[in-house]
Amino acid sequence: TEFVDPETQQLVGADIDLINAAAEVLKIKVTFVNVPFEKVISGVTKGTYPVGASSIVDTRSREKKMDLVAYLKSSPRFFVAKGNAFTKATALCGKTVAVAAVGVYVDELKTLSATCPKATPITIEQLTDQSAATQAVVDGKAFASVVSGPVATWTVKESDGALELAGEPLAPFTYGFAIAKKSGLAPAFLTAVNSLITQGKYTEILKKWGLEDSAVKASTINPRTRKKTS
Repeated sequence: TEFVDPETQQLVGADIDLINAAAEVLKIKVTFVNVPFEKVISGVTKGTYPVGASSIVDTRSREKKMDLVAYLKSSPRFFVAKGNAFTKATALCGKTVAVAAVGVYVDELKTLSATCPKATPITIEQLTDQSAATQAVVDGKAFASVVSGPVATWTVKESDGALELAGEPLAPFTYGFAIAKKSGLAPAFLTAVNSLITQGKYTEILKKWGLEDSAVKASTINPRTRKKTS
């Protein structure tokens, strides 16, 4: 839910707008640093970055390393080269699916593969990042890729007709802004996000980026553990 605008070379997207809006509520200045996904995770874990945003799925293992302030719920989607659309996930049996190695979708694919005939499991190609996984589909080296719903939709939209969504959405994940535990910012950030929700600014930003269906009613900290996210 964030990307580099090819014209301005600036980071744009729902994540960027939401963080800027939260910073305005908190009356703090934000400086964005564009780094690979794995460095977002490691940087927040180490405290190098107080806040991280990059469609970060909330998991119990991540909650042990950082605090996650919930702000979106969305189902992962598959996308394929134009003309390769499928309806049921069983169509992936015997095929190669490219995925970012640092993401959470490998386990989902392993679960799907376990339902395939033993002779035709899903080949899971773990690549450096989602850009590489997308390119593998475009180049025909992989049949499909899977990523968060908003990212999949954006990827297809920006492909100039080379890609299309396929299959049914997987079970929804909650996405959160990653907050370094030692920073102590999580409660304040939570208050800011809920303030944006109450004021309507949150809905305004999601509508701008076509994400209104992924909205949460209220934010919580580490919802995977607390099971209180809406």
